[in-house]
Amino acid sequence: MRTHLLVLVAVSLAGCAGNATLTGARSGGAKPKLCFWPPPRSTSVWSAETNQPLRDMSLADVGGDLAVALRRRGYLQQHWFPIGAGFVHGFAVTTRLEQLDDDGSRPRSERWMAWQPEPANLFWLSEAMSVRLPRPGQYRVFLAAFTDLPIGATKTAPTWGPDTVMAGPEIPETLSATDLPRERYLKSGRLGVYVYVYERNLGDDDGRLAANEAPQQPEAQRSRPPAWLTDGLTSTPWHERLSR
Repeated sequence: MRTHLLVLVAVSLAGCAGNATLTGARSGGAKPKLCFWPPPRSTSVWSAETNQPLRDMSLADVGGDLAVALRRRGYLQQHWFPIGAGFVHGFAVTTRLEQLDDDGSRPRSERWMAWQPEPANLFWLSEAMSVRLPRPGQYRVFLAAFTDLPIGATKTAPTWGPDTVMAGPEIPETLSATDLPRERYLKSGRLGVYVYVYERNLGDDDGRLAANEAPQQPEAQRSRPPAWLTDGLTSTPWHERLSR
């Protein structure tokens, strides 16, 4: 697998750039062959780091807790990705596009759209600057990641290679939390939640990704983790090791 990825990286260093299966975005260009860490730029980022090693918690343990927390909040459809071939640097998971209530704090009762039944994928998130939406309002996608790589602003340039690949021809598109390796551990881990908010105003035909107002200050969001995380994970062993 790593040999194949090295060949693909050599011929397709395009990052995430183009549309994929989730409909609604309008963008030009061909679908890319590969997508790498970090995720596409989001509206906001919340992150926390472990305050002690997680040698006794495998990626399967962490991912299993995360999957349950998402399901408890109604996120039944989940798209899982490795961070690096063989999950060498962890994993990520995305949710389905949902509509929020008028103040943007909670999902609406009619939160899901039948014509967008799939969770967002990385290719879509990278190019969904203009999105077809059924009515004015705010819409949202979550991307949660558990990794030992930097989250948020960093002075380190991204590396495109087998150790950071997340999507492409060699990565199955049907991964779930049960596919996370039970024998892989991270000496230290970061939990990051990337929030993609799309807004459609009255009189507009499409919605647009809301800009990140403080892209260089991820610490500002650390006191505001999403409700599904605080409600679903505060009692789990690994979450108790995360410092805010």
